[in-house]
Amino acid sequence: MRSCTTRLAGTLALTMACGLAAGEDVLVTTKNRRYEGQVVDSTASKITFKTTLHGFETTLTFARSEVASLELDDVDPAPDAPLVESDPVGEFTADQLRKVGDEKAAPMEVVKRDGVPLYLEVPLEGTFGEAIYPKGIAEALKWAHEHEVTDIVFRIESPGGAVWSAVRIVELMNEYRDGLRYHALIENSISAAIWPTFSCDTIVMAPRSTWGGAVIFRHDANTGEFEVDKKFNSIQMAKLATQAEESGHEGQIARAMMITDQELYAVRESDGTYTLTDSEPADGVIDRDYVLIDGPETILTLTANDAEMYGIARKLHENDLDELRDVLGYSEWDNAGDAGVRLTEQWADKCSGMSQEMQSRQASIMAGWGRYSNEKYIRGAIRALEQIKKDMIGYDRLARKADDYEMAPYAQLISDSWEGDFTREWLDRTIQEYRTKLLYGP
Repeated sequence: MRSCTTRLAGTLALTMACGLAAGEDVLVTTKNRRYEGQVVDSTASKITFKTTLHGFETTLTFARSEVASLELDDVDPAPDAPLVESDPVGEFTADQLRKVGDEKAAPMEVVKRDGVPLYLEVPLEGTFGEAIYPKGIAEALKWAHEHEVTDIVFRIESPGGAVWSAVRIVELMNEYRDGLRYHALIENSISAAIWPTFSCDTIVMAPRSTWGGAVIFRHDANTGEFEVDKKFNSIQMAKLATQAEESGHEGQIARAMMITDQELYAVRESDGTYTLTDSEPADGVIDRDYVLIDGPETILTLTANDAEMYGIARKLHENDLDELRDVLGYSEWDNAGDAGVRLTEQWADKCSGMSQEMQSRQASIMAGWGRYSNEKYIRGAIRALEQIKKDMIGYDRLARKADDYEMAPYAQLISDSWEGDFTREWLDRTIQEYRTKLLYGP
C-alpha cells in the first residue's frame, strides 16, 4: 500500500496528488477519523471518498486541509496523475498532526451546484434522551441552512425512548422546514422514534426494518391509572396524527401505532393497490377483499414488506442512498459531508453530561426530602430543608443552562417530580416556622 502523508508547509496540505485507486483506500482526517473505501476524485482543493457509514454506502468530500493521511491500495498511479511534492518540513506524529489540524484546518468545503440537490445525513441512532438529543439535531439543521443543503436524510435506528426528546426534535424540524426536504430512512423506528419519522416528507424502509409500536404509557387497569394514561395517549396521538397529515401521510396509521383500540384495514382495489380505512368495510365486501392490519387489541408495527404491500412506505432493496435518490426522482445529488454525524455525536456527549448533572441534583433533593420526612427533631428538620433549598438553587442554575441545550422540557419533567410535595415558597416558610419554634417554643 502506498501512503500519502500530510506535512507542514505553511498550512497542512496533502504531500502528493495521488491517482485514483481501485482497491481499499484508507483516509484519516485531522480529527483522527478513519474511513475505509475508495478515492473517487482528487483535485487541488478537495478529495472525494466513497465509504460506508452506519451500514450505508455514501460519498464524502474533504478539503485537503482536513486530511492527515491517505493510504492508497498498492497500485501504480495513473499516468495523468503525477506526484507533486510540497516543501517538507519534517514528519509529524499523529498527535502533532491532530493538534495542528485542530488549529489550522478549515471547515470542509461544501459546494452547492445550481439545480443539483445537496443532502446531509443526520443519524437518529440509539435511545431518545440518552443517545439522541434535540440540540444535536438543531445544530445539524442550522448547519444545513447555512450551507444551502436542500435535503436532510434521517437514518433512523432507534427503539424509542424519551417522548420529550422526540417531540422537541419535531418542533425543531418544523422551525427549520423552510427550504429543507426531510426524508426518513428506517432501519427500526419504534415507539418515540415514530415522531420524527412521521414528520418527514418521505418515508422509506430498509430491508428487514420495523416501524411502529408507540404506546407511551401502558398500566394495568386495576391500578386506577389506566384512564389517565389512555387520555394522555389520546392527546399525544391526536398531535402526532396531525403532524403526519401535514407531512403528507395518513393520520390513521399514526393513531393505530399509538392506541390499542384503533383498527386499521387495507381494502384491495381492482388495480391491486390498497386503500386504508380505520373502520371495517361495509357489508358486501367479501373477506378476501380486505385485510385487518391492526386489530383492537394490538398496536400497529409494520415490517418493510407490509408497508410496501399496503402502499404505506417504499421498501429499499439495499441500504443505499443512491436508491433513495432514485425513489425521490433525482437524477443526481451531492453529499454535504459528515457534519450531521459530527454535530449529533458532539452534542449527545454534552447533553448526556447535562442530563447526569440534573439527575444527580434531583437525587439529592429527593434524598433530602426523605431525611426531612423521617426527622424527629426540629434542628435536623431545618438542616434537611436547608439542604433541599441549596440543591434546588443549584438545580435552577442547571435548568437555565438546559435551555441552551434544548433540554427545557426534560428540566421541567424533573422539577415536576418534587413540585407535588414542596415548592421554594413552602421551604422558606417552613424553615422560618421551625426557627421561630426554636426561639419561642411551640
